[in-house]
Amino acid sequence: MAQRCAICGKGPQYGHHVSHSKVHTKRRFMPNLHKARV
Repeated sequence: MAQRCAICGKGPQYGHHVSHSKVHTKRRFMPNLHKARV
């Protein structure tokens, strides 16, 4: 399944993993896309 919605354009957002020692590493939050009949 694609990582961007063909209808609303929703795609991945970017942020950080934050460890217990507050080390920030990059990560992506993927949208929870499902096929739906409209």
